[in-house]
Amino acid sequence: MEESKKSQLNEILHLYVAKRQVDVASSLIEYFYDRDCFARSGKQAFITEVKLEGVPRATIYRIASRLESLGFIDRESRFSGYFLSHGFSTKREAESTFWRHLLKT
Repeated sequence: MEESKKSQLNEILHLYVAKRQVDVASSLIEYFYDRDCFARSGKQAFITEVKLEGVPRATIYRIASRLESLGFIDRESRFSGYFLSHGFSTKREAESTFWRHLLKT
């Protein structure tokens, strides 16, 4: 992943993830990005395969769960692997549309 994309990703993650977990969350997203695990690509990655030096496995699972609840990553069922999702951008778009409509009244 290019440095410009990494810095933009970190800026977004700072808004949604705890400050000390941003590096791990960024590494997880980068892991999926490097393996081309995108929606509709057919490729998935399992969290059990992720190994980050110095990070306990429970922390990786916790952050993955947080990223899933925010819409950054997704999976088809709880038995399938994860992939990068479009859900986050769709949520933000819906929120901005709501805000614009609220201000018109």
